[in-house]
Amino acid sequence: MVIREMIANDIPELAQLYRQFWNEDSCIETMYIQFDKLQKNNSYILVSAIENNKLIGSVMGVICEELYGNCKPFLVLENMIVHKNYRNKGVGKALLLE
Repeated sequence: MVIREMIANDIPELAQLYRQFWNEDSCIETMYIQFDKLQKNNSYILVSAIENNKLIGSVMGVICEELYGNCKPFLVLENMIVHKNYRNKGVGKALLLE
């Protein structure tokens, strides 16, 4: 398994993973537009898990700014998904460690 930064070519397979989990279709054209926007924003971290040239998992991190205490930023994880055949095999853990 390889953990790497998400690339635009991952989008069609990512849409399939989301379909597995939420049982609804995503608009791939809109996903490409949103991916391009998020990729240019340093507050977003997009990570993919790949095995045998296939996307098997993904997570998005959002760096949030803080207004209290020492005002240190914190990370929120969103849209974490792992292919149903790879769940409970360490994919999610590998994504989070990255």
